[in-house]
Amino acid sequence: MRRSRYLHLDQLVVDFYMSFQVACFNAMLVAVSFSSTKGILRRVLLVYAAANYLGHHVILMIGLVLLDRFFLSYEMVVLFITPTFAIFSIVNGFRFFKHRDPQDLVMLGSWAILAMTNVAYYAYFSRGYTQTLWGHGIWFSENDVLHILVLLWVIYAGWVVSKKVRDYV
Repeated sequence: MRRSRYLHLDQLVVDFYMSFQVACFNAMLVAVSFSSTKGILRRVLLVYAAANYLGHHVILMIGLVLLDRFFLSYEMVVLFITPTFAIFSIVNGFRFFKHRDPQDLVMLGSWAILAMTNVAYYAYFSRGYTQTLWGHGIWFSENDVLHILVLLWVIYAGWVVSKKVRDYV
């Protein structure tokens, strides 16, 4: 992003999208806490989800004021969602090995798809494929890789996960 005295509308849209991604990951953490935990652990996860979102929101606002590229980047989003992703994997992994519940196995499958999505994004990004393809007139970027694989994850969630998840109430 070029430093400018004025914040452009397109940057605000991107920043809203980034904030929404972090909010969605924390909403998934709330869902995991209700489907896979009870008691004090659930309360801790709920507080963490709120604190994680608010922390990202503060960083995002600082980035908007200072026009700091990193604060407004997908990489910053990854710094906030990675611990949440680790919590998903730990909670469902522990529960699966303890109870052999199919719900936890399909959730672990879901987290594996998301992990592979991010690995593919960074592999594509770090190898510079976007610039190579754009040089040949093919408009396909690391963001396209990310969004196509996220769509596959959504399909998995709709067809597989939705049939197995139950909430503790």
